[in-house]
Amino acid sequence: MATLEIIAFLVALSVCASILVSRARWIGGGAWGSVFLVMLAGVIGSVILLPDNRDPDHVLSDNEKLQLIANPSTPIKQLVPRQQLDNGYQSSDRCRNCHPAEHASWHRSYHRTMTQLVGPDNVLGDFDTLPARQGEFEFQFRREGDRLLVRMPDPDVFLATAGGEMELGGQAIIDKIPMVERPLVMMTGSHSFQGYWVPSSQGLKLIQLPWIYNILDKRWMPSQDAFIRPPNSPKRIAVWNENCIQCHALGGNPNEIGDNGTLMTTVAELGISCEACHGPADKHIAYYQNPLNRYMHHLSPGEPQHILNPADLPAKVSTQICGQCHSSFFPRPELEYMRKGNPYRPGDELEKTHHLIHYGDEEARAESKDIADGGYWKDKSIRVGGREYNGLIMSPCFKDATDPARHVSCLSCHSMHQSDPDDQLARGMDGDQACLQCHEKFRGDQALVKHTHHSVSSSGSRCYNCHMPFTSYALLKGIRSHQVTTPSVDVSVEFGKPNACNQCHLDKTLDWTAGKLLEQHQIQSEPLSEEHRQTAASLHWLTHGDAALRAITAWTYGWDAAREISGDDWMVPVLAYTLEDPYSTVRYIAHSSLRKGEPYKEIDYDFVSEPAEQKKIREQVMRLWMMRGRELTASRDGRTVLIPGGQLDLDRLMQLLEKRDDTEQTWLPE
Repeated sequence: MATLEIIAFLVALSVCASILVSRARWIGGGAWGSVFLVMLAGVIGSVILLPDNRDPDHVLSDNEKLQLIANPSTPIKQLVPRQQLDNGYQSSDRCRNCHPAEHASWHRSYHRTMTQLVGPDNVLGDFDTLPARQGEFEFQFRREGDRLLVRMPDPDVFLATAGGEMELGGQAIIDKIPMVERPLVMMTGSHSFQGYWVPSSQGLKLIQLPWIYNILDKRWMPSQDAFIRPPNSPKRIAVWNENCIQCHALGGNPNEIGDNGTLMTTVAELGISCEACHGPADKHIAYYQNPLNRYMHHLSPGEPQHILNPADLPAKVSTQICGQCHSSFFPRPELEYMRKGNPYRPGDELEKTHHLIHYGDEEARAESKDIADGGYWKDKSIRVGGREYNGLIMSPCFKDATDPARHVSCLSCHSMHQSDPDDQLARGMDGDQACLQCHEKFRGDQALVKHTHHSVSSSGSRCYNCHMPFTSYALLKGIRSHQVTTPSVDVSVEFGKPNACNQCHLDKTLDWTAGKLLEQHQIQSEPLSEEHRQTAASLHWLTHGDAALRAITAWTYGWDAAREISGDDWMVPVLAYTLEDPYSTVRYIAHSSLRKGEPYKEIDYDFVSEPAEQKKIREQVMRLWMMRGRELTASRDGRTVLIPGGQLDLDRLMQLLEKRDDTEQTWLPE
């Protein structure tokens, strides 16, 4: 509330009190009670109307911040980035009055709940069962009313020392990090994972709690082990204000102050809200606050004024609106992002503010070779989920389109307001219809079967299984590529990238796939080595591939459609040995796929346990497997690690595992 408004309020209150006092002289004591009530109302009103925040430009000192953290009555809003409605932003609350249905559909989406302040009803993690220890550190949690508190290593020191793993003067400092109590103030995610943030003692910086709650599996995971990270590598502790803010908030500005890098971060709104897609709404709201403009619009509907609707924009522009977040990028250096934020607004040319990273990108390599190369297959396609824009713009349906009506965009398949929150596929777009909008010649059972050479109901007749296979990785699973492609054996051989055929037919070789592609689609492949003629392609990927390829392949071993086609009993030995993979994420996914088999559902396996324990569980799985009788398809024994009669060819499996690509995956952004 502005100072002038407060003064006016107090003046009006004084006038009322004066009148009542003068009346009290003539009427008696009854009016004095009224005076008292008026003055009480004044006190209450002043408290309500006075600003609940200090000067928005005030830079918190470390001492001030520590006092706020220590005070149990400090509102959470004073410990997180400040809401600042500037640059035309108005917030989603202003949209709700005129657009209640659209606001409601957005409100139930995962975009809205991507970033939230901790509250009594939105914390999904089970803090009553959170493990107390991670490495050398013990974490203790407690509730205090609606507050969640954690006793943990000082987060600022934890961040500066890579989780206590750095040395100072050759001396370990892990035992010198003080333990402190911090409130959990903010959360990221509500669909697959939920992560938590604690306040730093410096400015409004938020530091990641080193635990992730896996919502689907209802279990806690050390954050280091929830993502593909090299074994025994330094812990990566995230700072929300530096990176996450770019996509997980509206109008985020890290607002780095001075030479010491204090972050007095501001946001227009937490989460991904209306104006992230439609643009700042100040002029739109001002225009329609005029009743004449509103009634004229009702009488003669047309394009709404001073606002963007992505559905009405050309495919390139609407896709860039999604691409502001769903891409691999870094802000262009001339923007001074850490001090000013990113000025991109819906409708802008994306590459004026975003440097889109591509494989082999020398400018990106200068920033970080790990980021520039780690998130891509060597055929230059993206292999990280959440970066769908990079894939889509490389698709022929996008880059080669000449007819605007047949130019694919994100909105060809997805919708914010007419969809289920899961995947946000527009109504009717969860099957082949998305592709048949343009590819009419394949509509109808006869045409479909002629094209796919699979039965109509087969998973092999679904357009996306062949042309958008699971070649990206995120959140402990395979993710569909959004680069529309045709299956290619040559790409699999040259670049080590899975192809759609062998992701379904897990027990088949690349030689088998090459024969089918030639016979059915006249696609010629280069001659293959003996290994690719004799060994199932998926087995080769799971034993020879790098960590990302192994993770994706381990996930496909649990994909129901592939298990139905390929059988699953032959998978058990290789999955059992993958429980000892050096990468914790690969072990976790292998165990998840293994549990799809009935005898292995109840096996208790901790994917971050010591190697000796991992070996013990692997031996337990193999004993169970060997006790089961099996009928092996005659042609399958040579392609897998089984020999006639269904016994394990252990020597061959060990030979395959010896060729594992242990190249460090130092940064696979998710």
